[in-house]
Amino acid sequence: MERSIGSARADVQCAFARALKLADSARPQRFCDFERELWTTVLALGRALVSLFLAQQAAR
Repeated sequence: MERSIGSARADVQCAFARALKLADSARPQRFCDFERELWTTVLALGRALVSLFLAQQAAR
């Protein structure tokens, strides 16, 4: 189970890093394009966080 929790935690960190990279991007872009990508990224982060939560609960 620990491997599952570690993997879920890594997925959360990866998803957060993608969101941060998107916000930190130096490339010029329209806000609506940024926002569209951000929503997709935030949904992926949420999914990763739910997976981590469920893995933690199952381990208890």
